[in-house]
This record gives sequence, structure tokens and C-alpha cells, in this order.
Amino acid sequence: MIDRVVACLRCPHCAQPLARTDRSMRCSSGHAFDIARQGYVSLLRGGRNPIHGDDAAMIAAREELFARGPYRLVEQAIAGIAARVARSRPDPVIVDLGAGIGNYLAAALEKAPASHGIGIDVSKPAARRLARAHPRAGAIIADVWSGLPLASECADVAMTVFAPRNAVETARILRPGGTWLIATPAARHLAELARIDGVLGIDERKGERLAATLGDRFVEQEIHEVRATVDVTPEEASLVLAMGPTARHLDPQQRARAVESAFEAAAATTHLPLTLSVDIAEYRLAAPPAR
Repeated sequence: MIDRVVACLRCPHCAQPLARTDRSMRCSSGHAFDIARQGYVSLLRGGRNPIHGDDAAMIAAREELFARGPYRLVEQAIAGIAARVARSRPDPVIVDLGAGIGNYLAAALEKAPASHGIGIDVSKPAARRLARAHPRAGAIIADVWSGLPLASECADVAMTVFAPRNAVETARILRPGGTWLIATPAARHLAELARIDGVLGIDERKGERLAATLGDRFVEQEIHEVRATVDVTPEEASLVLAMGPTARHLDPQQRARAVESAFEAAAATTHLPLTLSVDIAEYRLAAPPAR
């Protein structure tokens, strides 16, 4: 998988191109990075990172929930937009920043057969799963805040789905006219669970803050709204809480009580109607100012 995207990779120390040598990646300055037996490569600056990202339990919960299907509508909406853009470009590359288990990237690659992908996440458990997400995707461990180990103007589409955003680096890696898709929770997303004490809610000013961080680097094209209600079982509701930031604040017993409270509040027994409310902002890289 790495071989298909190696031309896009750059050394995190000196920014020189990387080349594959047996089971490692090397640059002309002599920096080397081992390719893990699971297929991913860590390109963290300094080799180690104090930020660990999602842990193994969160990744396992996410994998199980997406296999069950409640988020498929969101997944397919994001993938459809990314693939539409990719299909309009020659030899397209899609980069998923904060890719997690790689399901969004894999879905986009399926819809754009001529494209290749790079998934980047800071979490090692995520990278292990990401490495097997799709045969046309490479998996990289990196921190978006420390600079992306990617060549300038190497990508046609960047995706950031419920993940940190670095506008400067994203603008750098996109080719002229490239597209950045940013998916964020909108008002009432998971409202039936978010009203429970201890469960993190949605920042209603998230959209304003997003626009402020982009400056003049990107031009808004369209906001795609995904609004739906899905029926989830108690197990699936527990997975929703276990895969996201709430898992860092509530232990399994507290999450179980939260789910029980949500079902009681809705007078539900076997299934809970759960609101999905996601905004997918489509931005085009702004043309550089004329000189």
C-alpha cells in the first residue's frame, strides 16, 4: 500500500523525498523510518509523540459501530463529495487527515476507482486498522499540528472528518484548485445522548470558529447538510459513546448508565431514535494573489 503513494511522502525532519528500501522508508539525508509489519509507517517528527490519539478501545468501538451501519449515511455523503471532485482530476490523490479506521477514505476510493489515498492519524491503534482499510491507500502516523510529511501540491482532495484542522498545512499539500472537505457535528447531532449528564455536547459556535481559522486560503463552495434519524440498539448507543471524546470522560459503567437514561427518557425499549446532524463544508483552495 505504501508503494502506491510513496511519491507524496516527505521526511518529517528535512522535508526531502522518501524512497522505499525493503522494510523502511529513507531520505537522501539518511533519515530512516521502519514500515510496521501491519503496513503503516510512522513519520512523526522526532520519532515519538506525546499525543497518542484514540486508544485501542475507542478504535475497536468505532470499527464495530461502522460495521453495524448507523453512520453509513454520513459516510456515503462524505465519500460521494470527495469522489465527485476526485473524478474530475487526473491521477487524483485523496488525503484523509485524522483518518481513524479509514472508513471514509475507503468509501471515497471505492467511488473514484482511478484515485489513490493517504490516511493520516496520530493514533497507532488507528494506523493498524487504517493500513488494511483499502488496497489503494497508504497509512501514515503523523501529527497534523507538527507539519504534514507530504509534498507540497500532492493532493486533489483533503478530508477532515470530526478531526483537528490545520489550514496552513492543508493549503500547502493541495494542488491548485484542490478541495478541502470538513465534516463537523451540527446542532442536535446525537441530541438524545448529548442531553445526558457527562456526555459532551455540541459547540453551537463551531461553524463560526471554523470559518475564522481558514482566513483567505480557502473559498467556501457549499455546505452539505446531512440530517437523519436512525434507530440504534442499546449496544450501538454504547458504541457511539465509546468511540468519541465522551469515552475519555466517562468510564464504561457511566456510559452504560447514560445509555439507560437516554432510553428511559425516550420511553424506548429495544431501539432509540438517534439524530444525525452533520455539516460537510466544501472549500476550494483560493488562487494565490496576482503579483
